[in-house]
Amino acid sequence: IDIEGFAPGEARIWDYTFAGRSRVAGTVYGQQTGQPLRDIMVAVRRPGDARDLREVFVNADGTYAIDILEGPGEYHVYPRFTDIDPNEHGYPSG
Repeated sequence: IDIEGFAPGEARIWDYTFAGRSRVAGTVYGQQTGQPLRDIMVAVRRPGDARDLREVFVNADGTYAIDILEGPGEYHVYPRFTDIDPNEHGYPSG
């Protein structure tokens, strides 16, 4: 299943039941530049949980693939920032 067409900063709820192990894959882009980001991580956690179940570094081209092994349930997949230069990558620092 391929989900494309997210606008910068857009979030969507996707309600789908997987049988067994699941893999979420995609590309992370900078909101300001529209260019693929590197030097960040993508993480997955259950809503309301303070700990990440999985996290992976994106590849040099901004792509990632993360496996969800915990079975059925609701999960949030989101970027986690590491040491980055916002001017190079296209998003503001905190």
